[in-house]
Amino acid sequence: MKKPEIYPIAKLADLLLVINKSDVTKLGNPRKQATVKAIKIDTTKRVINEPHPLELHLKFNPWEEILDLKERNSYISMLLSLFSKNEILDIEKQLSL
Repeated sequence: MKKPEIYPIAKLADLLLVINKSDVTKLGNPRKQATVKAIKIDTTKRVINEPHPLELHLKFNPWEEILDLKERNSYISMLLSLFSKNEILDIEKQLSL
């Protein structure tokens, strides 16, 4: 399987916040960042939530930003082990709509 286009940007306990990798360039620009959708994933319960604007997630939860590349890659590997290829593709699809 090709490397997924999902990009974990933040964590909160057993929750991960992922965006589409192509949206990373929009972060930091308030106008563009307002168009970024994010999906909250509960890694313990294996629940994939509906996409919502990134700003809503960041406004109402004390997310810890994932800055380390190794840590980000380990979260991607974990997601690949927890969810099927089709589930990952569905996440990618939801984020790109």
